[in-house]
Amino acid sequence: VSQLKANIAQRDELVRGIVDSLLEQFVKTPNTLNEAEKQAIFKKVANGNLFFNIERTISDNVQYMKVTQITPEDLSKMKAQYKDFNKVWRQIGPKLSEVYLDKKDKTMQIANIDNMFGEWSSRIDDEMWGQINKLFREKKLAVLPFKSGDQFNTSVNSFINDEIKNLNVKSSAESKNTFYTFADSVYFKTIQPVWIPILIENNMMSTANKDSIEKRIGIWKDKVAPAKTNVIYIGLGVVIFILIVLLILKSKKKKVVVVQEPPKTE
Repeated sequence: VSQLKANIAQRDELVRGIVDSLLEQFVKTPNTLNEAEKQAIFKKVANGNLFFNIERTISDNVQYMKVTQITPEDLSKMKAQYKDFNKVWRQIGPKLSEVYLDKKDKTMQIANIDNMFGEWSSRIDDEMWGQINKLFREKKLAVLPFKSGDQFNTSVNSFINDEIKNLNVKSSAESKNTFYTFADSVYFKTIQPVWIPILIENNMMSTANKDSIEKRIGIWKDKVAPAKTNVIYIGLGVVIFILIVLLILKSKKKKVVVVQEPPKTE
């Protein structure tokens, strides 16, 4: 795994060097390059083995996901690496396509690299959603599988709605256990603090999705475990009222004794 990470870093550095050098030559639009300028670009791409190194970097990243336990932090970094590397390719790929327009094998290779970037992104996304799905399965929560922010929102809200409908069917203890397992052991323990920031940052989930889910969790909580604050306040009010009545009654029973002095004699 360490060697794989080192290889990825080395190839990334090599590719960036070649791309930066090529961009300097692409000051002109590719279709205005003369034959000598095109040959210089062909030579630079060939000497740097550019296409192979890009393909190998992508495949090594995919392999890295297969051979090691990927944490949310690892996936966040890999997603950032993908976006950065893909941005570099988008700067140079279309220009190379124009330069290699009459070389069928190279145009096919460039198209293949475009597809590989798409597959790499999909694999990262699938790994992220897969790990979040697994959190629910491990706690035996029957949340329907999802692979996008909208699907996640729909599946979670559907699960909560079903639990609310079944409140009078299931026992109170069972309903509360399901709620606290979902809220305390899964959503607010791991999904909200760990995964949702990553998903929102990478445009895989919207803030509106997050707000919708958490609003529904709040409604569910009010149904399954209503707050006891009002009961406490009512109880305190009754106690205070009784004390006031007792004080009034006690004060009425008190007699006021007036002591009069005898008249003075002259």
